[in-house]
Amino acid sequence: MVRQAFLLVFLFGFFHLEPTFSQSGTDGNSCQYFYAKLQEIPHTKLVQNSIIDESILYGKKKKGCEVEFVTNDSLISDIPNPAIPSFLPGQTASLYENGWRRDINYDAEAPGSRMFGIKKKDSLCLISQSQPATLVKSGKIVSSKKITVIIQCSKDK
Repeated sequence: MVRQAFLLVFLFGFFHLEPTFSQSGTDGNSCQYFYAKLQEIPHTKLVQNSIIDESILYGKKKKGCEVEFVTNDSLISDIPNPAIPSFLPGQTASLYENGWRRDINYDAEAPGSRMFGIKKKDSLCLISQSQPATLVKSGKIVSSKKITVIIQCSKDK
């Protein structure tokens, strides 16, 4: 029994299996990858949907999958920066190795939020991260404690 347990630990540690992407990105495997990565981070909400209720780009229902992640500063304050993965293919080796590339046509940035797209063949994943900020009467900018990440994967176009 001890020998079998050692073998399992050795194999798991040696191969370190990670969630992988599907070829299409629309059958949920892409979203499963992001879901698994975000599940490791303390959160108040983590949901995976098999349909996109409101597209980040088009504002309407779309075929594909979606992951919604919500956390707050107090939950992740003890985690080394960056607590939330960037999911940029150049900074996330497993994304790059699996053929995903950033498409700058989907880049957008504003105070407290950003969005970018990554593509593989005819699949597109949009990643939106936000931590809104408010200008208070004293002229100081105060960031919200709430951090939201929305990932939507579907066929491109």
